[in-house]
Amino acid sequence: ATGSGEADDGEDGGLEPNDAVVVLWGRGSGKPYAAVVTDLAEDSVTVQFDADRTLGTVPPQRVSPMPLAQGLPGWMGGGSRVEAVDPFAKGQPATWYAAMVLEARQGPAASSDDGVRLWVRYETSKLCQWVRRRHVREVGSVTDEPDAASAQPRPRKPPKAHVVVERISTNAVIPGGELWLLLSGSSAKRLATSSFEVSFGSHISHAELIAPSLLSCVVPSTITAGTSPISVFVQLPGDGSSLDI
Repeated sequence: ATGSGEADDGEDGGLEPNDAVVVLWGRGSGKPYAAVVTDLAEDSVTVQFDADRTLGTVPPQRVSPMPLAQGLPGWMGGGSRVEAVDPFAKGQPATWYAAMVLEARQGPAASSDDGVRLWVRYETSKLCQWVRRRHVREVGSVTDEPDAASAQPRPRKPPKAHVVVERISTNAVIPGGELWLLLSGSSAKRLATSSFEVSFGSHISHAELIAPSLLSCVVPSTITAGTSPISVFVQLPGDGSSLDI
């Protein structure tokens, strides 16, 4: 997410658009994911997940501001001047721009991502953006080219595996309710390493497997009650398949 000013410090417990947050997603207490707030409603928060940049709508109690990052190098702290790339810029090689770190937050770590998020303001454009540790460097230093393309969504290739939604728990979609989808057509091992999105019109919800072939998601509270067209996207390892129900 980009903006033209500073992100909210989160100390008063309130949320604002562009805040870096931790979202608890899934059944039970949920699993923590790094995300950025894109929209706020009275009873819901819309976020963009860092991992795949998809949107999700969750109850406010499942969202909390990322805490301040600790133990960072001095040149990476708030108010420091750095050089930063635009992680979503197209083309290589990446260009380093003069920027200033306005905030440093600590989100959940995952695989090669240490969870550090830096809210930087580019000096020329005056625009702000959340970037990761690898997207900044100390002024005057020389580093290897950052993997700017790694933050961009990969092109979806034509499906190589057939996945079928055999059954859904209900055709009457209830805002804020839970929806189950029974899958078939692919091995349990392959499904276990896949990611899932369920869209309700323009509203997207992340989904997770709660059994080898049973998918669960929370219906966005912002949709209109009643019967709604549902679309499921399954991202299998190395390819994708779009399924319409």
